[in-house]
Amino acid sequence: MPKSPASFPEKYRLFIRWYLAMLVILPSGLQGQQFHFEITQLGPEQGLPGDEVQAIAQDKWGYLWFGAVEGLIRYDGRSFRHFSYAPEDSTGLAGKIVTALHIESSGDVWAIGHQHISRLDRKTNLFVNRHHSGEGPKTGAWGIAQLDTTGRFLVKVNDNWEILEKGTNELYPLQVVVDREIIPSGQIMTITRDSSGFLWLGTD
Repeated sequence: MPKSPASFPEKYRLFIRWYLAMLVILPSGLQGQQFHFEITQLGPEQGLPGDEVQAIAQDKWGYLWFGAVEGLIRYDGRSFRHFSYAPEDSTGLAGKIVTALHIESSGDVWAIGHQHISRLDRKTNLFVNRHHSGEGPKTGAWGIAQLDTTGRFLVKVNDNWEILEKGTNELYPLQVVVDREIIPSGQIMTITRDSSGFLWLGTD
């Protein structure tokens, strides 16, 4: 097992709390307005590689990113760019399936899969890859959330939790204790962190 950096203890205990979401009521001045949306269906007929998408994210330039069974896909509003699994290329996508996405403010795209973590560097357009430290079946739930501005990320794969250091590309196992009185059952399927620093968990 790799040693943790000095700033971290060897084991962490993350106590997950359940935050109730409050219903936001629109101001009365907006209640009478009508909003019109145009829905466009995207699929193989429109050029989407495959038809099974696992995750969706949008960067600050407006590009849509899809994590799919066929890999990582970018949509610019007209056409798709496909980043597929490249087992012989150390700077290519390190896994076939992408199940979770996170986009940094810099534009770097994190693509999480069954056994891999791949980061697409926006400046070089190359991937930096890392495989998960935990063992387990190749099925389950995946997620990634940025913890702070220093480049630390919380990663979940199956029942394994990890801290990822962007600067060193190192992973450190994280011990997580879930309070079953608050979350009595169900698998944690996704994680994200909002602009206020709160960590949000999505369950099945």
